[in-house]
Amino acid sequence: MKKYFIEGLLIFLSVLSAFFLESYRLGRSDIKLKNNLMLELSSSIKEDLRQINDVKLVLTESMNSGKVLLEDFLSDDKQKKEVVAENFSKLWSMNISYFPRDGIYNQLLATGSLEIIKEEKLKEKLMSVYEHAMSRKEAIDKTIDEFVWRSMQSSSKDIWVTNEFWDGGSNLIIQDYKRNISKFQISENYYESSFLGSFYSHSVTVMARYLSILNRIEEDFSEIQKLIEDELK
Repeated sequence: MKKYFIEGLLIFLSVLSAFFLESYRLGRSDIKLKNNLMLELSSSIKEDLRQINDVKLVLTESMNSGKVLLEDFLSDDKQKKEVVAENFSKLWSMNISYFPRDGIYNQLLATGSLEIIKEEKLKEKLMSVYEHAMSRKEAIDKTIDEFVWRSMQSSSKDIWVTNEFWDGGSNLIIQDYKRNISKFQISENYYESSFLGSFYSHSVTVMARYLSILNRIEEDFSEIQKLIEDELK
């Protein structure tokens, strides 16, 4: 009887050990996957930070042009038409967007790797950025797109500027925001417009708000990179 008990106990312990070793192996595999995704996420964030910096440069110049146009519109000392046209051209770059690389974060969710992150602050920060801050960014992206489209139509009777021209053949060349404009027209009633003053003021406010969101995302990404380093130690 004692012999059977010992044999049964040994079988039980061997099965239990096998389950434990398999569980340990799977756990190590999950941790390895999580760590690899953390490395990929850190690399992805570096690309995001570069993109955010580029967008901020364009957006800041566009916002400054909006301020120049607003000050000129309200001032008695008017700018030359060429200056107004140049700043009006740059203003339309306000609908530039930042497109986040969220594929790795989605993989963290899909594989359950997010749940086994040891650093709770890192987990919270990731969820805050990718699920909340990005939603706010997308909302203002849509607001700006619609705002720009409607404003283009409303302002066209008083001022229009184009950076598009034909190269003499069949190819249409579109200049970027840094180059000189090709042609423009400003009406005699430009400074009497009931729309333009409000448009310039609103555009500066919207861009300042977007820059604020990008600055916050940029700060969060920098903090996430440091937290990833701590997670991988």
